[in-house]
Amino acid sequence: MNNRSFTLIELLVVIVIIGILAGVIMISTSSSIDKASIAKVKVFDDSTRNTLITHLISEWTFNTGTTISGDATNADVKDYWGNNNGDVSGHAPAILTGNDCVHEKCLYFDGTFNDYVQVSAITSLTTGKPFILSSWVYPEHTDTYRSIMGYDSNHRLLIQSDKRMLSQQDLNFYSATGSVLNNKWAHVVYWCNGLEERWYIDGALSGSPQAISVAEWNMAFKIGQYSLSHYPFKGRIDNVRVYDDAFSAQYIKKEYLSGLDSLLLKGSISKEDYNQRISGLTSNLTFEK
Repeated sequence: MNNRSFTLIELLVVIVIIGILAGVIMISTSSSIDKASIAKVKVFDDSTRNTLITHLISEWTFNTGTTISGDATNADVKDYWGNNNGDVSGHAPAILTGNDCVHEKCLYFDGTFNDYVQVSAITSLTTGKPFILSSWVYPEHTDTYRSIMGYDSNHRLLIQSDKRMLSQQDLNFYSATGSVLNNKWAHVVYWCNGLEERWYIDGALSGSPQAISVAEWNMAFKIGQYSLSHYPFKGRIDNVRVYDDAFSAQYIKKEYLSGLDSLLLKGSISKEDYNQRISGLTSNLTFEK
């Protein structure tokens, strides 16, 4: 009987076929893993977004009107989620769009007492109630105090002359440790659970929490200053939000990353700046209330 064996060519063909099959299996497995990872990220994103929206009681995106350039109108400063619509009658800041903003539109304040947005009271934010005030700010200079928002000399959020954030609730003064730089977008968050207060800058806790006895934000207030005679803001402000909960730091971080992604996509920040900001965040996504 004749002995038959595989030729070298046949062996090579078999090896190639096995290699192709192995590659297909690996690609398929890798694709499944990627899809699973994407699904987990999407679930986290949806959960985060739902939590944020659930507790978002007022938001001024400055995208609600039709103004493309020039002075903002009342239509541009409507409350996107509630009834606390803004009023710029006789004291309108300018509307900016595109790469000048974090999102679609933002406001430019010229540093005079004539530029501000008057907002009606949020009466539910009384002493002992948790709340968060957040905003994107782009200061042009801080050689003096600059008001982001407030309603009198005892309830205000400011950038100090040394570029640190400062809040005042009644007689409680509280400063962040990090700086908000000139000519650069920063995400600033004032956090209060009724017992203590915190500052978050660019998604990260800035300084140690401070005990507080009186904390409220229940009066009509201004965006861009806190009174008609002190510390008007100079620069841009975008996406002002008020929440009725003091949620954990992972949500603050997510809100910051959303704006940071928008700046990168617009080319308003470089990839290097983006990566540097990301690396500056803590990897721990949890924080006790």
